[in-house]
Amino acid sequence: MVLAHGFFKINQCSIKNSLNSVKYLSIIAQGMLFAVFEEFILCILICIVSIICRRYELWLGCFIAYTIHLIIHLLQAIILKKYIPALATSIIALPISVWLIYVCIGILEYSTGFIIIYTLMGGIMISINLMFAHWMMHKFSKWQENFLGER
Repeated sequence: MVLAHGFFKINQCSIKNSLNSVKYLSIIAQGMLFAVFEEFILCILICIVSIICRRYELWLGCFIAYTIHLIIHLLQAIILKKYIPALATSIIALPISVWLIYVCIGILEYSTGFIIIYTLMGGIMISINLMFAHWMMHKFSKWQENFLGER
């Protein structure tokens, strides 16, 4: 996230030419940080609820969906043939996440069908939250541009 502002500045022309990406030009780095912070808080809440309730199905489903999200970021970088702000995090977190999923599935002994159902549920939750986070990112960026512009 620290490199996001520089990424947008350096790649502004190629982003403008990319399909359906013009809307992201209005995003500033702080807007992206705000959205990531919201997602981080949601992850913490899911972890806390899972620990308190001693129910790890939804946590595992969300974590598998998050891991798929990391793979999507890797594919984005490959397709764009450029560095994207989430690439370094994805490279570091993906092997750890895959290992953690493997260990958790072994410990929790859930059936494959059970894991698939909760992964779909987690994926739906994360997708809805991702849309919300992007909406917040745009709103926060717009607010900050207006706030800084009035000074």
